[in-house]
Amino acid sequence: AKANRDAATLMVDVSRQTRRNNEFAATFERGRYEMFEKLFRDRGLESELNRDEAKARADRAATDVLRAEAEVKRAEATVLTNESLVFQAEAAGLSAVATARRDFHRAEQNAFSVERELQEIDTRIERFKARFVKAPVAGMVHRVAANTGAGGQFVKEGDELFEI
Repeated sequence: AKANRDAATLMVDVSRQTRRNNEFAATFERGRYEMFEKLFRDRGLESELNRDEAKARADRAATDVLRAEAEVKRAEATVLTNESLVFQAEAAGLSAVATARRDFHRAEQNAFSVERELQEIDTRIERFKARFVKAPVAGMVHRVAANTGAGGQFVKEGDELFEI
């Protein structure tokens, strides 16, 4: 977008120089026509054909000036259009960066949440491991000593739980 804007700016300069060249040519051709007109009317030293050709060249040069002026305006409009495209591109870039930063911060927050949940799960696992009771010998449960039928009870270290 910046390269297009810079190229359009150069085209404005070229168009303005073309307009100046055409203005000079129009002034020259108009003076030439006036000279032919004067020589034709006053002294008859110039032919009507030469005078009419000079008039046609002067008219063409005047038209070229108008065309060059229109080209300058078109080039200036192109610069404005390209300038707005540069602003749009910069705004889109800033928006994309802001969106990426927002997404990055959300991802960081999610990672912290997941880490916290993992720590909570690890803590619960350790608590469950602490509740695990291992029998001193292999065998089958013969009798349950703890009262589990009434919804269980609290036991303390050293209490008999089972008979194996």
